[in-house]
Order: sequence, then structure tokens, then C-alpha cells
Amino acid sequence: MIGKTGSARIEAALALPAAEAMPERIAKLLARPGKPAPVKTAGRLDAKTLGRNRAKPAAGMRPAWVAQTSRPATMAHVLPSALKRALATGSLPPEMTTKLLTVAINSHDYPWRTIGKVIIGHGDASDPCNQAVGLGSGVLVGPNLMLTAGHAVPWGRKPGDWWMRFIPAFYFEAAPGTNFQEQCYAFHGNEPLGASYVESCHGFAGEPDDVEGDDLAICKLYDPIGNAHGWMGWHAFGNHGTYKKRLYQSAGYPAAINGGNIMSAELIVTIDDVDGGGHGGLELETAPFTSGGWSGGPLFTYIEGGPRVVGICEGTETEFSMWDWFTKDHSVFVGGPLLLDLVGYGWANWT
Repeated sequence: MIGKTGSARIEAALALPAAEAMPERIAKLLARPGKPAPVKTAGRLDAKTLGRNRAKPAAGMRPAWVAQTSRPATMAHVLPSALKRALATGSLPPEMTTKLLTVAINSHDYPWRTIGKVIIGHGDASDPCNQAVGLGSGVLVGPNLMLTAGHAVPWGRKPGDWWMRFIPAFYFEAAPGTNFQEQCYAFHGNEPLGASYVESCHGFAGEPDDVEGDDLAICKLYDPIGNAHGWMGWHAFGNHGTYKKRLYQSAGYPAAINGGNIMSAELIVTIDDVDGGGHGGLELETAPFTSGGWSGGPLFTYIEGGPRVVGICEGTETEFSMWDWFTKDHSVFVGGPLLLDLVGYGWANWT
């Protein structure tokens, strides 16, 4: 167990200042809003493709103009009156507990700026605010590569008839009562750290409530915004037991918290169990803290001083357990060799 002194020492070792100013060419990249563009291609990988370009565990990239912190400034979520009444009366419904389990973050430091909100839409992206049909989360793992949940990709639609938009370190405080379209028109094109549409996706479809351990996709962005923000590394441990010995962090954009407009984070996460999944994936199971919209958000740990993604949020599940009143709830992240396969595919074909 890490005490306060040891924890502070670790945090200090992981805190790195910015060393130089952002180059003008990078600033221009972020100032240029991502042009509306539908996805060109989307394909589900087959067993023959997997393993051909498997990436080795590797460190990410932190730009010299970006500071690194493992403990960003946090804020308590603003609780609506209904939740306050539920707390006062002891009648808290389960779906509201997410607002008590996590903290809000508005950080432009690394690695938090590599995590972003994903908006999913149907149509040609000519009117994103009215075409949006869902939201999720994602994380940069290359200059133009983003990992997200497979079920965030609407695979059944034809290329050109759906789109995805990635907004790094998204944070928007919406006025009470404003709907999604009103919010969207307020921030669209004004994201302080830029944004990019997705050009292509490859991976496996999945269902958030039907955990199979292969709900994962790698996406190519039209714009290489990772050159401005950096990207996280990636890692898979050789045995299941090693996963349980480390501390992790996770962040995402759950819809239950301000409509998914604020990044939520769990800063101390442990893995309770590891199960085998489909296509070489692993189900990394933690205590439940995620909810809808967190899907696609990363679970990451620090190795050699830098953050590395070990899993991507798939959803939640309830398992049979003799020791926990017969059932036990988990948040589930997809990792293992499948994660390395998809990252390797992206680097081999899209960078």
C-alpha cells in the first residue's frame, strides 16, 4: 500500500514542465477547425489480419510545449437538486451514483489532452449538430490515431453516410435546460484544442451490455492533431496477475454528467479480475465507476514515467459471485494482445 508520502513522491516524479513554446505551425493546426467530413471506410478485422502488425508495448509522445501531470486539478461535480434530495433522504437511485464516484477535470496537461469526447452522427456531416445520434470517448495513440470502443462505430451504415468527431480535452459548461443542438452550435468550431473528424475505422463491433472482451476499434483522423497534443503509449502485460499489481487511471465523458460535456476521471483504479475475451482481447474488470458515454475512454498506467493505455472502456457487466451476495458488478475495459494488434494496424497502415 502506498502512503501519502510515497504517493506524493510518485506524483512529483511524474510531473514534467513544458520546456518550450508551441511552434507556430502547430498552433495553426489547432486554429484550423476540422472540416465536416463523413467516414470513408470502415471494416471489421478478421482473424487472418490480426497479429500481422502487432505492436510491441511502447511509450507515447509528450510534446516539449506540454506539461505532464498525473494529478490534475479536480472539481466536484455540480449535483442537481434531485440528487441532493436523494442523498438527504437516503433514497439514492443507482444510476445517479456516477456523479459521486468520479471527479471533473478541465486540464490541458499531458496525458489528459490526449483524451477526448467522440460525437457520432448519421449523414454526410453537413449539419453535425442536427445529425448527431450518440457520444462516447476516445484517446490518441498516434499523430492521427484514436482508440475507441467498437460499439461507438455505427458499422451497419454505408461509408459516407455516418461520421465521428474527436474533440480532445473537451469541456463545456452548458446552461441548465439547453438541449444538445443548442450546446453544439455554441461550441462547434470553437474547441480550444482543436478537433478532427474520423476518416477510417477498423476493429470489432460490440455491445456495451454484452461484454465479450473484443469491443475495440482503431480510427484514423483526418487531421494529425496528435502532433500538437502528443499521444499515449500502449501496453499489454504477459500474465493476468501483473495487471492486478498496478494502479491505474481512467477518464471519459459519461452522458449522465452534464450531458457528456465535462471530462470525468477516476484517479486511483485497481483491476479486480482478468478474463479472456474474443480475438485475443482481455476483459480487465474494475470496481464499477463508468456509465454510458465513458465507452472508449482509456484505462492507463505509468511505465518508465509515461502513461500507457492498457484497456479501453467497453461497458459494465454483472457476474455471478459466491462471495458478493451472488452477483458482482464491474466496469470492463478491453486490453491484451487485441489492443496491440489494433494499434499496430493503425501505425502500419495509416501513419
